Amino acid sequence: MLLCAQITPNMPRHFRYSLGENLQKKVMEILLLIYRANRNSSKTEILEQMAGIVVEVKVYTRLLTDLKAISDSKYVEMIELAESISKQISAWKKSSEPKASSRNARVSKVTALDRVQSQFNKNAI
Repeated sequence: MLLCAQITPNMPRHFRYSLGENLQKKVMEILLLIYRANRNSSKTEILEQMAGIVVEVKVYTRLLTDLKAISDSKYVEMIELAESISKQISAWKKSSEPKASSRNARVSKVTALDRVQSQFNKNAI
């Protein structure tokens, strides 16, 4: 967000109040989604939405570079940050998925144990 706020004032006026503002809004949406994902137990939908907005940020950044509204060096900085966020989102998705599968594994172990115990009880009688 800070880099985006630093870039926007240096843009030509006709880009600053259109594409620049839209870029800042998208970055702010990402920050808000990070907050929401931290507060919710089901993160998958929020993380998918966040990943989509990161792609939009990349598109805005590329467009601003093509229009010469931002320098190539700022483009590289923004894209590297967007890539870093994308990797973090992917890792977050992976870390939230095993919890659900480990719960399912525990449930299946419990049901298998119940079946074995019931089978044992039938044979004991």
